[in-house]
Amino acid sequence: MKYFILTIFLLSNSFPSFADPTKQVSATINTIVEFSNLQADSSGKMSDNTYNKGTTLLENALRQGGSISNAALSNKFGNKFASQWKQFIYSISLRLDGWKNFDVQKSKDGIRGMEKFRKYYKSLRK
Repeated sequence: MKYFILTIFLLSNSFPSFADPTKQVSATINTIVEFSNLQADSSGKMSDNTYNKGTTLLENALRQGGSISNAALSNKFGNKFASQWKQFIYSISLRLDGWKNFDVQKSKDGIRGMEKFRKYYKSLRK
């Protein structure tokens, strides 16, 4: 029995989709907040370092948030949250694509979707 419990513990740590998604949700949101706090210089231009940091932050958020299974989200937070999260992750992918390829429309669509999730998430916290 002791080995069975140890095996389950090791599996849950090996496969994040089986683990509690709370930390990954929080990490993803914190990464997006950090991205949104990036600043251009006074002329509105961004340095290469800032651009690279923004790219890395978006990629990390997409990886972190996209690795959470829908089942884990539904079990922990409910179906509506899982659905909203899926749309949020899609919005991050649009923002990343727009960011990397200088596609203003994709960036705007991504921003709108991310803002929609922010409002939804804020409503949950009230």
